[in-house]
Amino acid sequence: MSLRYMVALVLLVVVRAGGFSSIIAVVWFRDVYEATGAALVLAAFGIGTVVFPALAGALVHARTLTRVLGVVMTTNGLVMFILPLVVGAPVAAPVALMFLVGATSGAARSLLGTAITFAAPNGQRARTQSTIAWAANLGAAAAAGVAGLVTATTQQYGVLFAIEGVVLLAAAPIALILGPIAVPALGSLRDLRLEDARRLGAALTVGIGATALMQGLGTAFALGTRHPESYVSAALLNGALVLVLQPLAVRLLRDSAATHYLMAGSAVGAVTAITMAVTDSWAVLGVGWTITELLLAAGMMPTILNRTPARLHTAAFGVVGSAWGITAAGVTALLVPAASIAGSAGGWALIAAVGVALALGAAPRPRITASFIERKP
Repeated sequence: MSLRYMVALVLLVVVRAGGFSSIIAVVWFRDVYEATGAALVLAAFGIGTVVFPALAGALVHARTLTRVLGVVMTTNGLVMFILPLVVGAPVAAPVALMFLVGATSGAARSLLGTAITFAAPNGQRARTQSTIAWAANLGAAAAAGVAGLVTATTQQYGVLFAIEGVVLLAAAPIALILGPIAVPALGSLRDLRLEDARRLGAALTVGIGATALMQGLGTAFALGTRHPESYVSAALLNGALVLVLQPLAVRLLRDSAATHYLMAGSAVGAVTAITMAVTDSWAVLGVGWTITELLLAAGMMPTILNRTPARLHTAAFGVVGSAWGITAAGVTALLVPAASIAGSAGGWALIAAVGVALALGAAPRPRITASFIERKP
């Protein structure tokens, strides 16, 4: 693997590990503001994660990708220093800053995924996407650990935001050493044709379906289980299994089977949801959730790239980055009424339906793009 590939992976771990501030922000804003104000702040963060990754993906190209990445990481770091100073101020101030946090952190993760993919050796899309998922999960595990430790031991949340700011500002210049990466680019939004929009819409649909399964299994359990305390056990089992098994699974993955991974992951997610409606077992969830994630991580992006013209690949990464933000909010918004109407079975039925629909919609079809090989722009 090239140096730029390894550096980008390390940066992804750093960016994801820095996510502890968002977790702590939930606690902090809930303590300072009324429920409506706290909800506005968190909604602003979510909107940022939806809008900016897609916009950045549509506009970057070989010579601007790493520069934009450095800018968004720097902006994210600076906002981390400012945010603690406005906690307690009128809610408009933290709303604006949390929008920037969501926008810049979401864009950074999406752009790093793009950089890693196009810096990887040709013919290893499935392995690369699985490695990206592992790095992101490693960073997320670190973020959850830091957030849990801090909330349990201290109320000095502002110090933690400052630490994240320092880390991001120190890491941002490293993004520049990645140099230009040969990514096919759209050029500008004016170059977007109707057929391009249709294909990006299809990419978004697949992204929403896959990320809804990966996030929805845990959310459905948290909302519907008869034993709420067991959610922690399920999440810990899932996290541990993913971190251990994903590096092993990488060795077995093949690009030619990417669509089959996507279909199998969707099917496993549906079966897990159906089984959970009957068993309500945290162990069953932990194992099924893990298998679903491993397969979908390996199959989602390679399938999307195979079905998308090369000039739309960076834009496709952007819309999938936005899909994570859409499903983070949308899954909960749909599961709550489903559970209120039909109990926990209603939530699991919704997740199972997503899995079945994605498995059927992901059926193999002719690929329209050739493999890419990194070239100097």
